[in-house]
Amino acid sequence: MMADKLKLYKPISPFTLLQAFGEDLTCVDSATKKICKTRSDGQACPSGYESLYQSVGLKGHDGLDVTAWLGQPVYSAIDGVVMEIHTDRERGLGVDIVSSSKFTFDRTPHSEAGECFAKTRYWHLDRVESLSIGQSIRVGERIGWAGKTGNASGYHLHFELKLVNQGLSGEYFNIFQNNSYYGAIDPYPFMQELAAFEMNSWLTRQKYIFADWMRKPRSTS
Repeated sequence: MMADKLKLYKPISPFTLLQAFGEDLTCVDSATKKICKTRSDGQACPSGYESLYQSVGLKGHDGLDVTAWLGQPVYSAIDGVVMEIHTDRERGLGVDIVSSSKFTFDRTPHSEAGECFAKTRYWHLDRVESLSIGQSIRVGERIGWAGKTGNASGYHLHFELKLVNQGLSGEYFNIFQNNSYYGAIDPYPFMQELAAFEMNSWLTRQKYIFADWMRKPRSTS
């Protein structure tokens, strides 16, 4: 039986892009590597600054940056398994989820991947839900809350997609590791109109809404 085609559901809603895949709009101080400047596409970085992505060996942005506010809920875009929960100096706090089943890619430029797993990555989170490595997770399940941890100039979600398979040892490897994006590909062509949150039952949605309402600070006056 042929595997299904990949469908990703928007991990945050509204889903408004700040920076698309492959764009190169961020400059960093060449000495401190701190984000200091943004630029228009094609514009050179000012003197003393360099491209953030080229400074770490990337051709351009390796995911989608989506607008968010501090504490905005983030939901899994696929059914899968929690692969990693960790903190990175540049990316901050993040979660990696590998799909629970394989998908097929019959169109270029990804047709050579054949049938493979999809790994989705969610970065710059302020806080992570109570998750554990190896835990099964459903599309629409809350995985954390947006922030600006790591090297980020403002609150947003960095959402990333890699096509992966398993080696003989069981470890996952990136199929397109040498594509100048460390294996990442553009998630946007696989994105569905529905937000991941909407894939939940009515009751689950109400539970999430109520829990987030309870988390909001309240005036003591």
